[in-house]
Formats: sequence, structure tokens, C-alpha cells
Amino acid sequence: MSATREVKPEYYNVKMVYSPVVTEARQITPAGGKVVVPMLNRYSFTDLGELACKWQAFAGGRELAHGDAQVACPPRSSAQATFPATAGMDTLRLEFFHPDGRSVYSANLRTPDYQHPQAPAALKGQNAPQLTQTDDEITITGASTLTFDKKIRADQVLDRRQGNPGHRRPHPQPRRGTRARQGVRGRVTALQSPKPPELRNVVMSAQMNGATAHVAATADVYLSNSPELLGQLSYSFDIAADAQADFSWKLAWKAADATAYEAGIKFLLPAGINRLAWSSENQWTDYPPDHIGNTFGTTTSKEISFRSSKRDIHWVALSGAGNDSLVALSTGDPKQPIHARGLATADGTLLFLTSAIAIPADFSSNLFPGYDIRLTPATPLGSAFRLRLAAKP
Repeated sequence: MSATREVKPEYYNVKMVYSPVVTEARQITPAGGKVVVPMLNRYSFTDLGELACKWQAFAGGRELAHGDAQVACPPRSSAQATFPATAGMDTLRLEFFHPDGRSVYSANLRTPDYQHPQAPAALKGQNAPQLTQTDDEITITGASTLTFDKKIRADQVLDRRQGNPGHRRPHPQPRRGTRARQGVRGRVTALQSPKPPELRNVVMSAQMNGATAHVAATADVYLSNSPELLGQLSYSFDIAADAQADFSWKLAWKAADATAYEAGIKFLLPAGINRLAWSSENQWTDYPPDHIGNTFGTTTSKEISFRSSKRDIHWVALSGAGNDSLVALSTGDPKQPIHARGLATADGTLLFLTSAIAIPADFSSNLFPGYDIRLTPATPLGSAFRLRLAAKP
């Protein structure tokens, strides 16, 4: 609990880790009017039949049916529990209650018919985008107008000049915040800078690939006021007529090995862009309504969930007072996960799209080897995702 005796989000995670009732299932397949769910009883002396089990069948978030069940499973053993399969259901929710009324465990199990909440649709575009460029700018005109500055500095932006609101977001740069710790592999060099990394020697090009405009850039990466080359950043946009852009980036590390806290890209939006909606996967299939780990929801920059990482997102959308939103979508490749979070700053709203987040540098670091983000010349970092301008969700 907090100093004001408020329950912290970590409480629910601890509760689920140590829950005496567990199912490893995340998806179920109804057959013959019933659903079979593998259950594990981790009690030492209590049969699961002593707990009350309530089930609910949902379709598209609407309850179709509910009821009570008794799951017989001796202590320290497993069993195949059977529940009714309601026609048209896409989710079966189970919740177990202790005789004293406490909720012990809950889970949402999806059928193959389950559909994740859909991302806001892309703006409609009918013709291939038009590409024009000068010595200073690249302009892509389609469902919206995107302008790239060829003489980009780390603090300059990509601007949507048409529509409302005017989305402004900076050219990508690697997330700073590397750290050092004493671990199983010894001490790792720490890199720290009071300012974002600097992009120097930027080279930007553009061309049409059929009906898609391709914009690519390369840049050398330095820390502020440092002569040492840290790495080379390359990224590209493939922009279609509907204002969707397939984005990919790669950081080839050139300096001594280091450990990063977060690896990804950040975009700066106007301060009025302060509402975030998302759909994601997470450790558990069921969360309390106000928990920051929920796999779907909306929040604003005034709430802690806004700046809490949403892991393994299907999509995330940021919007404000205008009619449009900026949406980032996963490619669906499990080797290229996206984690997202927002942050309200004095300069505007930051959207972080990261491919990896390390475990905090505390006593748990040595307990979970392999979660470090290693910055090494042998292994470049990179990821890919899709960006779109869409109507507000």
C-alpha cells in the first residue's frame, strides 16, 4: 500500500502470482455445448469444491448468460473443469470466491471467434500520394500532407499541415537513459546525458515505389556535447494515400558495450493531444476496472495509466480536442513487439513506442537474466510498426 493506505497496482500482480487457483489456458474451444478448462489447485488442504465459482458468457462485451459452478479438484492437483458453452459467446469469464467472500482468482478465456477492439480506421484516400521535393523539404500529399525537413536537427519535426489538429511529431531518435549495474556479467558502462541524443550528418531521400511514397533517412548519433560516435540510426516511412505509414528503424551501435533501459522511438505531439486509447496483451487475462494493466481502455494525461507502459499492444491512439488521432499499430510479428506509453511534458505530449523495456536496476535484476537491452556492435536494435491518421476513437 501507499503512504496514504491506497492499494498499489502491484498488489494485484502479487495476488495473481500467488493465487491458489490457476488456469494456464488463454483460449478455449466450445464443443458439444460445453467448454473444458484445465484448472490447477495449489491449496495444500482445500478442495476447489469448497470455493464458489461464478461464470459469465460474453459476446462483444455483452453478457449472454451467467451461472454458478462447482469445480471439484483435490489439493495439489489438477482437473478438467466443465462449463456451459453459450451459443455465440466469444469470452468465458471465471471468478472463484473464498467462503468468506474474497475474490481469489479470475480469468477471461477467449474463443477463436473473439475479436480484439478495433483500431480507429485510417483516413480515406483514393489516389496514390504525390511526392514533391526541393533542396530543403520533402512533401507527401494524400489524405493529408506530410512535410519532412531534409536539414533535420534533433529538435525539428514532421508536421501534418492539413486538417485539425496539426499533428507534430519529431523525427525519431533513440531513447536515452542507459544505466549501469553490478550483475552476473560484471559492471556495464553507463551513458548519461541531460539532453536527448543528437542526430548529426543526416541524409534524407525520397522516391515513389508504385503507389507508395518511400522516405528514408540515416544519421549519426551522439550524446549532447560529446565527440564520441555512439551509433548510426536509420529509419524509413512507406506512406500510402490513406495517410498510413509503415515505419521501421534500426540503431547500429558503434561505441563500447552498454545497457539501455528502453529501446525505441519517441514522438512529440501538441499538449492538447492528451487522451490515450489502447488494445494490448498482458500477463493476466483479467484485471480490475481501474488497474493500469488492463488490456483495453482509455485514459487522459492526468491519470497514472497514461504514462504506464502498455505492453504488446495491438494498437494505441492519441487524440485531443480536434477531430483526428494518431494511431500506432503492431505489425503482428511476435519478433517485433511494441510497447507504448504517453508522457505530458512542458513541450507537449510525448508518445513512446518501444521494442523493449528492461527490468529496473534493483535487486530483481540478477533474478531475471536475459531481459537486459544490450547495446553492442554485434547486435543492432530495431523494430517496425504502422502509423496512421484516423478519426478520433
